[in-house]
Amino acid sequence: MSIAGATVNWNGTTASTLSSLDLSSGTLQGSGDVSVTGTTTWSGGTIAAGGSFQSGTVAFTGAGTMLLDGKALTLTGTSNTWSGNGTIDLANAAVLTNNGTLTVSGDGTMTDLPSSFFVNNGLFRKNGGAGTTSVTGSLLDVT
Repeated sequence: MSIAGATVNWNGTTASTLSSLDLSSGTLQGSGDVSVTGTTTWSGGTIAAGGSFQSGTVAFTGAGTMLLDGKALTLTGTSNTWSGNGTIDLANAAVLTNNGTLTVSGDGTMTDLPSSFFVNNGLFRKNGGAGTTSVTGSLLDVT
């Protein structure tokens, strides 16, 4: 599935499974749980509302702003990446949980706004980039 500039409402009582997701702009929102078995490529746009979002592999890419708004996103893969100088914003009780490996090769910024958290149960590795990657706000490193 590819979302570029549209709003997709994902609601339902049973979890939905996608083979891949490319979110470059626009919004994926709704109360339903979403599981991506392959790769989620996220270069801009918003994942919002209740429910959970789980992906085997996530590639945060580019210089855009990626907003996780009130949703739980769990990284389960061992090859998640964050490249480019983009910004990951967590808002409205959003929780980004790394249960695998997240390798950062750019110089982006992650901002946790009030009531939101980045939870690291795995490996968060800075490997490249010319400068600094900033993680501000509430970081829970439980490894």
